[in-house]
Amino acid sequence: MRDDRSDLVVIGAGIAGLIAANRAAELGLRCTVLERGEGQYVCNTRLTGGMFHICMKNIARPSDESFRSILQAVPDLPSHDLARAVAENGERMVRWLRRQGVRLIKAGPDEAYWWVLAPPRTMQIGMPWKGRAGDVMMHTLEEGLIRRGGAIVRGAHAEALCMTGGVCTGVEAVVQDARRTFQANAVVIADGGFQSNLSMLRHYITPKPESLFQRCAPGGNGDGIRMAQALGAKTVGMSSFYGHVLNRAVFSNPALWPYPIMDRVVAAGIVVDAHGVRFMDEGLGGVYQANQIAKMADPLSAVAIFDAEIWQQAGRQSKLSAPNPALIKRGGVLWQATDLPSLARLAGLPPDALCSTIEAYNAAVRSQATAELSPARSPTKFKPAVIATQPFFAAPL
Repeated sequence: MRDDRSDLVVIGAGIAGLIAANRAAELGLRCTVLERGEGQYVCNTRLTGGMFHICMKNIARPSDESFRSILQAVPDLPSHDLARAVAENGERMVRWLRRQGVRLIKAGPDEAYWWVLAPPRTMQIGMPWKGRAGDVMMHTLEEGLIRRGGAIVRGAHAEALCMTGGVCTGVEAVVQDARRTFQANAVVIADGGFQSNLSMLRHYITPKPESLFQRCAPGGNGDGIRMAQALGAKTVGMSSFYGHVLNRAVFSNPALWPYPIMDRVVAAGIVVDAHGVRFMDEGLGGVYQANQIAKMADPLSAVAIFDAEIWQQAGRQSKLSAPNPALIKRGGVLWQATDLPSLARLAGLPPDALCSTIEAYNAAVRSQATAELSPARSPTKFKPAVIATQPFFAAPL
């Protein structure tokens, strides 16, 4: 006989799902977690570097400071309630994790590294994750759930929410080719985003989803979102994603995944389209840059333009993910020339247009008038630099 009734069913056994299930079990509820993956399934939580922070600041700061940091970073955030929930529960969450036996260490002087999963994940090519950071935390949380009487059902593909009289009463899932109904008083959907669903990416994010390199774990098919939408749920923030800017050669060179990233170089220099023209505010950082590239008619037409000084400074700025010298050592594509027309020809860009773009950009930087550029270039988060020191560089993104 199989008893598939629980107080709570959680869809997804990543960090969100396992924390929700463990906390509910702590409060005395009987919990079942449905996980589509088999065995030691790969998910973003296992691949994570394990840094807990809020906008690169100490997650244990007073909640009002964290709340202001979130709104400053994302002024058009769809939900202030969500921002406040994150700000008010950050410290509570990391201290709760410690009580579960999850080891968190201070891994560096910067606030973003004050709460890091141990043992830290290494930054090698291929990002080995077994026995480190998120993987260790996942094992700890799973053991805690089992100890509290909960269960994780692997190989369970949730397909629909059960409704009775307008109330959600469970989940329909396929487990080992057999359809099962997991009945519950409540359901938590925690199965991640939709990064692996090309049709949803095309609808919400980019006209060419195949042009976005998946820098994440396989999965994230948007099942939970679609199940909720089928019941009339409202969605917000679907048109943006978390990501970074990579060298275009990553599609054929696995040594360029998941690092190095080009964010800081782009933030100091410029990025242009196939016509040699700027199309974004590069100073808003890597996640913004990635989203703007994704929105292009051809995301693979974006090219970063910078000079020797930017390459030596911004190119080396991040000790974990800097492109200089890793990009060259790992076989990335980087064009170099002693003059801008020659650089344009190497990158397949119109020389006159690129030179005109850089001339206007340099003049605005020198006169501190980057706000008058079109599009404007904000100088607050990342300082712009003139592109004037030979040799000049271009990198396809």
